[in-house]
Amino acid sequence: MSMSGPIVVVSNDKQPKLTAALDDAQLFPIIETTSTEALRAVAETQPSAILVAMARVSETELLPLAREAASLQPYLPILAIDPTSSLPENVIPFAQADAGPQRLADLPKDTGRDFRHPTPAKQ
Repeated sequence: MSMSGPIVVVSNDKQPKLTAALDDAQLFPIIETTSTEALRAVAETQPSAILVAMARVSETELLPLAREAASLQPYLPILAIDPTSSLPENVIPFAQADAGPQRLADLPKDTGRDFRHPTPAKQ
């Protein structure tokens, strides 16, 4: 079983459907924060992933967070949920489509790997 750190959810207003979907999928702990507090949340919690609700966060608010994540080791994935414009190169776009937040929660829960401390794949 993989070890996971918290998931930081960045939004400038509450995202109850998103956090509920993550909670239902047992993807926790979840740390909710605003874009102004996101850098501090990342530094204090050492998350396994960052989810950014782009409907509530601007590109200029995302940029410092993307720069910080790019500087960290091990790799820290940032997913931009429903982006409407270009993103920094280390930010992964994620479209909810008609499924809404549940689509994110339906991704495979346990790949058997700890992405915070990756091990070489068996050959």
